[in-house]
Amino acid sequence: MGDGGSRDDPYGNRPATAAAFVDPVWEYDHQIGKSITGGFVYRGQAIPELVGAYLYGDFVSGRLWALKLDEATGKATNVKIPWSGLPIYGFGCDADGEAYVLTSSPAGQGVFRLAPAIKAAAR
Repeated sequence: MGDGGSRDDPYGNRPATAAAFVDPVWEYDHQIGKSITGGFVYRGQAIPELVGAYLYGDFVSGRLWALKLDEATGKATNVKIPWSGLPIYGFGCDADGEAYVLTSSPAGQGVFRLAPAIKAAAR
């Protein structure tokens, strides 16, 4: 084959050396979720604690997370984001970097903007 492929790799997609592989920084078991819906790195301003975090979810479980990687230590921190439990079809962001979650509900709404949690007033 002229494309560099082999019988085991007919499309030539393997790197020349194992050094080209990068280990995952995070993974989760199927007891937590069944179908990862990839997202994006949040760059908005409305939710400062999420800036720089990779937002992702699980279609089946309806869970939503923010994953941050500390570049200095290589340690990943995964935080569950409060969410309705509706299936997560995808993500989007607007021109300001604010996050939207694509889903469906019994009422038919399908695009929800993530917003900061409202803190209870002190009594």
